[in-house]
Amino acid sequence: MYKINATYDGKDFKFEKPLPKGKYNVELKFIKADESKKDVINEILELSGVWDEENVDLFDKIIKERKNFSSDRVEL
Repeated sequence: MYKINATYDGKDFKFEKPLPKGKYNVELKFIKADESKKDVINEILELSGVWDEENVDLFDKIIKERKNFSSDRVEL
């Protein structure tokens, strides 16, 4: 599974990184441009009500580690 970030201006998509080669099923999730990712994460955490500060720090660490996960991978 790949996560590809892009912006959409109502007509075209602009991808932050090149798309992977091969055939994939695709799911699109649109987040308004004025919503930051941090706002979305905070909303999820607020709605869940089960995260403590240690969990939030771990969650942030995982996001940072996986942010560029596929950028250095070689396709076989």
